[in-house]
Amino acid sequence: MLFQKILIAMMILGSMLTACSDATKTSTDTIFVNNSGHDIIITPYFQGAIYINDVLEIKQAEIETFNKTTRGLVKTGTSYASWLLAADSIVVNYGNSIKKVHLSKKIVSNTAMALQFDEVRNILNEKSYIFRIKESSIRKQEVEYEYTFTKADYEEALK
Repeated sequence: MLFQKILIAMMILGSMLTACSDATKTSTDTIFVNNSGHDIIITPYFQGAIYINDVLEIKQAEIETFNKTTRGLVKTGTSYASWLLAADSIVVNYGNSIKKVHLSKKIVSNTAMALQFDEVRNILNEKSYIFRIKESSIRKQEVEYEYTFTKADYEEALK
């Protein structure tokens, strides 16, 4: 009899914990705005290889939004552009001819063609995004990160 009561209590506790974890979530929108005046191709490199499924094309004057929903409430800075964050580097190609390399924390380079991770316009750096909280409660969080490609980015890539 005691065993049955303990078993029932554990089942109730387990269902309560499961219900709580399922009820909390974070929805993150990563928004890329192309105001560069040129079509853009964003190519992530992982250990020197292109992951073709992660290549992103954004036409000039277009906006692309990507959503990721995560169980639980996610801390700021862990869910923006999530499919890009594992990359060693990102190559941003403007109009199929002008390139700018955005480096991760793992790589350091002296070339003028590359943006170091800590530079403000680096697409892998959270500081390069505008962060907004759309909704925040005990059970739900909706946030967005926006990165805008500008004409100044294109002109910087020309150098």
